[in-house]
Amino acid sequence: MHAELEQAGDLEKINECDRRRYWALKARIARLEGDGPAERDAVERIVHELQCWQTKACQGCHDDSKFPGAAPLLDLEGFWFGQRYAAILQAAGDAARVLSESDAALKAKATDVDALIHRGYALVALGRTAEARECFARIEWFAAEGRVGGKPRMMTAYP
Repeated sequence: MHAELEQAGDLEKINECDRRRYWALKARIARLEGDGPAERDAVERIVHELQCWQTKACQGCHDDSKFPGAAPLLDLEGFWFGQRYAAILQAAGDAARVLSESDAALKAKATDVDALIHRGYALVALGRTAEARECFARIEWFAAEGRVGGKPRMMTAYP
């Protein structure tokens, strides 16, 4: 399995979609093999890329033509990688540290989407789901209850 993935070569030279698929496969393989550090690395890379959801690179494939110019809504709580990230933080005892780092980043820039996402998942890991939902709701493309928006197309199932 690893040899096949290594054929991808320089990940910076492949498109974003294939790069995310690569990291999803790496995460799944690592989990099956019990390689916690490798799984965490792969999952963190996917979570980190979420901040780019509104960009042309993402919306070139995932936009909803019924809502032109607006990024489709994402259920950050329901995605496998978010659930795994929260579980990894919880198991490692890192949720409080990630929460503290995210809070510091948000003090510097209140609109830091990456920090909001990490903060939300840290709160999930700490069992503070209502606070996590409030945190995620600060992101305009989060699929919050009552929020109107499109549905992303071409979403790949978890391997």
